[in-house]
Amino acid sequence: MKSVRLHNRLTTLLLKSFTVLLFFTFSLSSFSQDVDEVRQKEGKKLFKSLCASCHKLDRKLIGPALGGVEERRENDWLKAWIKNNAELRASGDADAIAIFEEYNGSNMTAFPQLSDKNVDDILYYTTVGEIKKEVV
Repeated sequence: MKSVRLHNRLTTLLLKSFTVLLFFTFSLSSFSQDVDEVRQKEGKKLFKSLCASCHKLDRKLIGPALGGVEERRENDWLKAWIKNNAELRASGDADAIAIFEEYNGSNMTAFPQLSDKNVDDILYYTTVGEIKKEVV
């Protein structure tokens, strides 16, 4: 009889522990989605106001398509390019020079006023794109 009672207690304890663990997991994942949505919206706002006249996410325009650009370039390189691409080219960076030549010497506007967080938000938007609302 003791073994059955002990087994029932263990089962109850495990089920309660699992329930609490699931609750916290879903709470944290929904919180992180809220934070990501805020970051995506900020990046989208900056992208639309500063980048969209020359860039699209999914196709070339005046400049290259920027969707998934962080998969092609390092974050530090992208920050240097966005903040002052002429300085990056002047430093002899081969990738910067190649992009400049690929687009027939078109100068990209420099954005030295952007903070690293602003640039990261823009890059986050280029990674996640539009967030589609799920219909419940």
